[in-house]
Amino acid sequence: MSGSLNESLFAWAFEHSDLALAGVDEGRVVRTWTKGAEEILGIPRGEALGRLFSEFFARPSDCDRALKAASAVPILRNLETVFVSKSGVRTRVFLTLTAFKQGGWLASLATAVVDFDVAPEHKAVREALVRMERFCAVGRMTAAFAHQMRTPLHVISSTAEFALETPDLDSKMKESLEMVQRNAAQATDSVKSLLDFAKAGKPQLVESKLNDTVKAAVHPLEKLCASRGISLKVDFGEPPPVLLDSPQIRAVVQNVLVNAIEASQEGGTVEVRTAATSDGGAQVVVRDEGAGMPPEVLAQASAPFFTTKEHGTGLGLYLSKRVLAEHGGTLHLDSLPGRGTTATIRFAAPVAG
Repeated sequence: MSGSLNESLFAWAFEHSDLALAGVDEGRVVRTWTKGAEEILGIPRGEALGRLFSEFFARPSDCDRALKAASAVPILRNLETVFVSKSGVRTRVFLTLTAFKQGGWLASLATAVVDFDVAPEHKAVREALVRMERFCAVGRMTAAFAHQMRTPLHVISSTAEFALETPDLDSKMKESLEMVQRNAAQATDSVKSLLDFAKAGKPQLVESKLNDTVKAAVHPLEKLCASRGISLKVDFGEPPPVLLDSPQIRAVVQNVLVNAIEASQEGGTVEVRTAATSDGGAQVVVRDEGAGMPPEVLAQASAPFFTTKEHGTGLGLYLSKRVLAEHGGTLHLDSLPGRGTTATIRFAAPVAG
């Protein structure tokens, strides 16, 4: 089959795809527009082709920010914006962008149905219902996943326990089996936390040493850092005891730390520090030397379903902030392109009495 025929078949298949996709060239002109894009946006292909991509945005400046952000990361997922047709019909869009090395972008579009002509209070209710349905779906998936994981984790833990009873185990094998047990127990705690989240369970707040929780979070990730050639520096200060649910906060710290590791290049450094705060509380600071985030990405980094990772869910930071809110804590991100990212987790001082 000739190359030109292959290209023609590919172009036909792309144009008739049910997926809502748009191809944008280096000059930011729309060159391809699928059947799916026509259907969900109500913009015919003939009306879309040859137009500047920015003309589809209710605020053209959003287009510039989105394309710049997408060019700085492997993939930009679920950026919320508003598209508008020539007739003035507005559609709220979740935009996923991939930049091509040779120039141009592929845009994937998904819509949330919102009527912009209704009163603001009605729009707020409708948008809240849309978000609620999405979170309910996540909750159902989370619960199903957690239930499925409990049995294999129990088998792993029990098998390791049985193997430890073997006579004349050498010290290296014993150490490995004990590590399996510890990590299985930690994973079981994490699964329990997932189930608690799916059931909207409250954290069990106990006065705890923050350093102990952070140590438990950092230790399993030391090998990951070593395998990637990343230096992990840990500095434990003297934070005061704080009220926390240790398994939940351990998961939060690990989520933030994994993000830092994944953002780092070989030879880079990730720092973890604990300290007291000036108001009598405690904090954990995680800093990386990665690529950092432009302001438009940083602004949505904690939004649900927003991610720049190819296989990310966009829920890690959102769920972490939700857990911290239940603890009366906060998560703050500082980042600049080329200067890495600093994540600061803060806990208030326990109320006296």
